Amino acid sequence: MKNIPSKLFLLVLAALFIADSVKPVRAFSDFEKRALAQFPRFDLSSLIDNDYTKDLESYINDQFFGRDFWVSLKSSIETGLGKSENNGILLGSDHYLFEKKFTLSQQAILNIGYLKEFKELYADFPLTLLLTPNSDAVYSEKLPVGTPQFDQISQIKQWEDELGLFNVSDKLLTHKESSLYYLSDHHWTLDGAYLAYQAVMESWGLIPMDLDSFDVKKVEGFLGTYHNKARPKDYPSETLDYVDPPILSYLAGDEIHDSLIDKEALGSSDKYGAFLHGNHGYAQIIVRETLIPNRILVIKDSYANSLIPFLTSHFDVIDVVDLRHFNGSLKTLITGSDYKQILFLQNFNQFSLDVNVAKLRY
Repeated sequence: MKNIPSKLFLLVLAALFIADSVKPVRAFSDFEKRALAQFPRFDLSSLIDNDYTKDLESYINDQFFGRDFWVSLKSSIETGLGKSENNGILLGSDHYLFEKKFTLSQQAILNIGYLKEFKELYADFPLTLLLTPNSDAVYSEKLPVGTPQFDQISQIKQWEDELGLFNVSDKLLTHKESSLYYLSDHHWTLDGAYLAYQAVMESWGLIPMDLDSFDVKKVEGFLGTYHNKARPKDYPSETLDYVDPPILSYLAGDEIHDSLIDKEALGSSDKYGAFLHGNHGYAQIIVRETLIPNRILVIKDSYANSLIPFLTSHFDVIDVVDLRHFNGSLKTLITGSDYKQILFLQNFNQFSLDVNVAKLRY
């Protein structure tokens, strides 16, 4: 009788191991709305650097049998205990959810160095470097009391002075009553994206279009990435706004579209993925045919996906590069094209962790 609990425990472990071995590997989690880690390719250098071990651990964590159930169960327990954090997400006031970030990562310091090199390499090009703050920086009063959250605003200001970053923090703070970020997601809303677009256009000597001049459409039932990590109980869904300006064509990966919005995604669990039909290494928007097209290159993360549609009012051709999926040569792309503007746009948290920023060097 004494060995029954231990035998049951071993039996459960064996069952989980078998189930984990035979279940298919998932590429994307609809439950968490994010890509899941895949089995890492082995090489000696990554093993020595400990990168292989970290990647393998991420793979095991993401592909564990019944992960969605365990994430939901953990959330229920954490909520029941009255905790203000779950799965790396801070549970703020008024239903605000925030990503926990207490320190500046070493990767962020490396990436600032890559940005400096990039700026020096293309010193003769019209280049704008924009790092946007995240919701916790703009709505810091909504954070749980006593949270030692990292001060993004001050850090961006420091980098503005050192590197000449284009800073939209003050503009966002001034208009924060407009709900500039989703409560449940890491992205800004269409209002937030519009304010950044407005500031960038004015810095380029262009007249931004009024938001009212765009046909803003709404989709109900949006729940974002923070919600899917934290899984708070009885959480209200939000409205997702988007604009879909007329274009001639949009090449995204191997597919050509006549719209910047994926209408099917609007009805899915990943509604923000409707913008630009998701993220692609390289994409090109042909807005209108002209003899000498006004071209822009946007090097971006997904924050830019809701901003780029506004740019169609000013540019004939918009080339879009997402370094996370881009395997080409930026040098070849930039030197071979007559860009009137080059815009680098990432959000602070993404920039702080993105190893792909190093691709700016090639």
